[in-house]
Amino acid sequence: MSARRFAVRNFPRPHLVRRDVCPRLEAICLKAMCRDSKARYASALLLADDLSRWMRDDEVSAAPDSRFQRLARFARRPLGSTVATFVSLLTVVIAVSVILRVRQLRGL
Repeated sequence: MSARRFAVRNFPRPHLVRRDVCPRLEAICLKAMCRDSKARYASALLLADDLSRWMRDDEVSAAPDSRFQRLARFARRPLGSTVATFVSLLTVVIAVSVILRVRQLRGL
């Protein structure tokens, strides 16, 4: 397809062609094909970076994630790293609570 035909043709959104297209992949495609050159990726390297992030199930620049989406992605990670993070966070919370309680009791 020539560049001239691309410039005047309206392409359907990918999910309208195929319903199972990932919304984040669709956002990458739409950003890559945007008519406004300022809204497109500045380089092929940035496009490749977003595609790599999508394949690793990381956040992509074309579709920033909500907090819920980040949490859901974190929960999909391997169980070992999720458990290790949770245990570390729980240890820090308990340690801070104990330290604050000891300081409170010493002050009395």
